This record gives sequence, structure tokens and C-alpha cells, in this order.
Amino acid sequence: MHGSLAAVSADQVKLSPLADERRTVDLLALEFAVIVLTQKIAVPLGSGDSQVAVALLIHWATLAGLVVAGRARIDPMRLLLFCIVSITALAAQIGRMTDSYSMPSLALMLITLSLLVVVVPLHRVSYLRLLKYFASLTALVGAVVLLDWLTQFVGLGMPNLEDVIPEPYRYLEYVYVQPLRWDSPWLKPNGLFFLEASHASQFLAMGLVVELAFFRRPWRIALNAAALVLTFGGTGLIIVAVALPFLIREVPPGRLITLAVLAAIALVTADAMGLLSAFTDRAVEFDQSNSSAYNRFIMPVERFLAFLHDEPTRLFAGSGAGTMPKAVNNLAQLTFGLTWPPYVKMAVEYGLLAFICWIGFIVYAMFGGGAPFIVCWIAFVQYQFLNGSLNVPVHTVYCWLLAAGYLISADRGGRRLPVLSQSPSSPTIAGEAISR
Repeated sequence: MHGSLAAVSADQVKLSPLADERRTVDLLALEFAVIVLTQKIAVPLGSGDSQVAVALLIHWATLAGLVVAGRARIDPMRLLLFCIVSITALAAQIGRMTDSYSMPSLALMLITLSLLVVVVPLHRVSYLRLLKYFASLTALVGAVVLLDWLTQFVGLGMPNLEDVIPEPYRYLEYVYVQPLRWDSPWLKPNGLFFLEASHASQFLAMGLVVELAFFRRPWRIALNAAALVLTFGGTGLIIVAVALPFLIREVPPGRLITLAVLAAIALVTADAMGLLSAFTDRAVEFDQSNSSAYNRFIMPVERFLAFLHDEPTRLFAGSGAGTMPKAVNNLAQLTFGLTWPPYVKMAVEYGLLAFICWIGFIVYAMFGGGAPFIVCWIAFVQYQFLNGSLNVPVHTVYCWLLAAGYLISADRGGRRLPVLSQSPSSPTIAGEAISR
């Protein structure tokens, strides 16, 4: 009898870390939902347009609670790399005797970047639980996108939070509501809570990739794919495109065919409703200097290449924190804002040395924690290339919650089993689907 009690006690001891991790994952999943719900809200700081995103405050509060509870810790290597980035960025600004720079912009960059120093140790089974929560959250977003279209079809218009959030507390520099085209009666669905339709598109795309890579539930795939197409956001399609080379070898041909058929049906339906031209019109925007596509993708590359050929002083010291032009969105004048991806903004404003240190830190934090490569990859792409993410905390928070915030270890026994070899409903999938 004493032996059996000892065995039970030993089993309880073994299970307790996973039980603690489960509570941690549940908390992080709740935070993920709250971040989505509140990303349009900011706290104003004095006069002017200075503000701090509520998402940043929520995430820092969550991290502080986890550290105090012993469920998160500061990673020494990440801290070292962050300190190197901070020193080089500060040195570039201090060395500027004549040109101005923005101290609030510098501070926001460092505060946001410091999120990546804190990590939560998890087993693969716990991380898979988090991915399941994320997939469910994106499915709910997909349902809201479909609801956006339904309310427009029945003549009620598209609901938006801008009518509810007081203007001083509204996150600035984003076009929350955009027409499908300048003369269209239809609005691009932004999933109610997202900063723009393109952000909803990217969120759905990341959910679709996670679903295809790990769970493969047909109705979830269909919902996310349909909602993704109906956002008419090209950036989400880019995420799916860059993930495809890693998905094709894992997803059975039958599922790929089903997905292709669903996409074809969606496109035919959109064409019958006169909506398909909204996609085809975007294809020619890359050559139009005042278009969203040009300002989002072409201009940043041109500016980065110009930086590499700049005079030595600017090449190594940068132009100064916060000196790059801000977005100016004016639908009435058909003026679309500039989107400076982090790699451009960091290089141009802080100089080559700070940029090299920063990219090293980002890559180490994103890919060095043991999260599945494909999740790290899609989070990295949305952060690095598709948004003005450097001083927009929600994108860094996405990266942390999806991949960069964890040190993932093998499940008990150290097994590394084949990915997706069983049905997602099987209890043993937990130890298998995270092995990549």
C-alpha cells in the first residue's frame, strides 16, 4: 500500500509542471484574445499625437505577473543581445550633434523590443495547446469577417468600433474602414477589432497556416480560407504563399485539392458579385507611386537600397530616431500612408551597426526558442515585411505569443515523434505535432 501511495505521489509530482504550464497557457490564450479586442485602443500621453498602445501595457502586465509567479524568466542571452542593440542605438543618437531625433520614438522602440527578453519555458504538449487556442481565436475572427459582409448585404452597413471609442483613445495612423475600391459601395471587412482589413487578413492567414500544419480540421480550414479571401487583403495571401513550400510536403494531396476547390468557388462567387476585380486591380498597383501596394512594398525596398549607398555618416549613425515620414492616410484625397517595415526603419534611423545587432537579436529571439519553424516563419514575415511594426507594439506581441516568447523542451522521455501522424482528436497528438 505504501508503495502504491508512493507511486501516486511520484506521478503527481511528474504531472505538476504540466498542470502549471496548462494554467500559464490558458492565461496567455486569454491575453491573446484581449490583445485582439483592444488593439484599436491607446492611452494618450499629453498633447499632440503621443500615445501608448493598450496592447503594450497588457502584455507587460502579463509578463510581470508570470515572472513574479515563477512561470517566466529573463533569458540571459536575449538580455545580452538586447543590451548590445540598446547601446548601439543610443550611441547612434548621442553621436548626432546637429541633426534632431525623437526620444519618445527611441524609447518606444526599446521598450517594445525588450518584450522579447522574457521567456516562458513550455513542453511541446503545452505549446500545442496554445496553438489550438490560437486556431480557435482565428476561427472566431473569420466568423466576424463573414458577419461584416452579412450586415453589408442586408443594408445595415459594417459595424465599427470607431463609433464607440473616444477619439483621444483611438490608436492613430490607421485607416480602420476602407472601401473595396474608391467608387465601391462595399467596405473591406476588418473583423471589427483589427486596425485595418490587412491586419485581419494576416491574422486569418496565420491561423490558416497553423490549422493546415497541425490540426487539419476541414471546417476550420474552409472558414479561415473563405474569410481570408473575403478580406481582400493581399498581405494575408503573401503569408500563405511564403508558408506553402513548408506545407506542401506535410499536407495530403486530397486536402490541398479541397482547399484549391474552395478557393476556386470563392473566386467564382466573388466574380459573380462583381468583387473579383478588387483583387485584379491590386495587381497593377505596384507600378503606381501613390498606391497602397507601392508604398507598402516597393518604396521601402527603394529606401533601404538608397540607405546602403548613403554617405558614411548617415550609413553608420542613421538619420535619427523618428525622422522617417509618418503615414498620412486620406481617403478623400486618395493619399495612402507610408508603411516602413522594421528592417527599413531600423537601418535608416539607427544606422548600419545598430541594424546588424538588431536583426541578430530578432532572428535569435524568433527562431531560437524551439517553436516549430513554420510558426516562427509566418510570425517573422508579418512582423518584418508586411507592417510598420517597429513602433507598433501589437506586432511584437503577436510574435511573442506565437513563437518568440517560449523555450520549448521535449515532452517527458525526450521523444521527437513524427508530425501529424494521427487524428487531431487523438490524445497522443500532443506529443507528436510539436516535434518539428
